[in-house]
Amino acid sequence: SFAEAGKDFQLPQDGSGPIATVYATLDPMFIADVGACDQLKRKEIANHFGIASMSLIPFAGGVLELGTSHGAETADWSEAPDLPSIPVSALQHGFDKESAAYAILWRQDRPDGDDFTAVASFVLPERQRALRNKRGDDETFASKSKSYKLVVDPLRRRWGRPFSIADAKSDASVNRQALAKEFDIDRLIFTPFRGGYLECGI
Repeated sequence: SFAEAGKDFQLPQDGSGPIATVYATLDPMFIADVGACDQLKRKEIANHFGIASMSLIPFAGGVLELGTSHGAETADWSEAPDLPSIPVSALQHGFDKESAAYAILWRQDRPDGDDFTAVASFVLPERQRALRNKRGDDETFASKSKSYKLVVDPLRRRWGRPFSIADAKSDASVNRQALAKEFDIDRLIFTPFRGGYLECGI
């Protein structure tokens, strides 16, 4: 994948490329056409993997990179996507303390509504490799979750506190039970933020 191939690159903090610029200025950057961005050192491998656009966001002492690819499987960005504010501390806790395998950002479909749509996700590279070796495809629990809606009970939503589901494979309130069984996901942790929820899964 493009993410795995990019691990071979070391990008200097004082460089002039997009990542270094966002890191230094703390200003987001949108690259509509990655293939035309000469400042991107990974331009050739981006073209190889069909990367179309990138959105770069200052994030937790570094830079978060989100992107789309050519084709119908991802969105078509003509401008920077409208992403919710990422709950950095909860995300870091999920991976560092809870040993999460993935994270999904769910955004509320409408104000005061109970339904949420997945707008971004991240899966640990080692988890992706293990799944690819086992399944022979690039599907993950996070990627397949994008075809579902997250439905949060109004009382929980008004409560406004984190909550967890101990066993996603057997909890009847989870509409992705079959997916949890397919990808061996047990515990789900949900952290509310303005306009949505962060989900981390173990």
